[in-house]
Amino acid sequence: FDARLVERETSLRRILTLEEIKEIFPCPREDERLTLPDVRDKKKAREFREGKRGTFLFFQHLRKAGGTNFCSLAEKNLPRSAQPRY
Repeated sequence: FDARLVERETSLRRILTLEEIKEIFPCPREDERLTLPDVRDKKKAREFREGKRGTFLFFQHLRKAGGTNFCSLAEKNLPRSAQPRY
């Protein structure tokens, strides 16, 4: 994923849009998900995106499931204050 992301951004000479990132790294279809039903709290996710004070997202690092790439992506795109200390 990282290599494709860097390659695409380099060729375009800009940061990719969210839609372009989704093309490179699409979310699994519902029938491919490990956890059903979808238990995400969309209200809290929206509040986090809007920067509401006191909200946070928790990401569980899954070994051999792209966790390192996801963590690298978060480190490169989130302010230091929004990253966990562990």
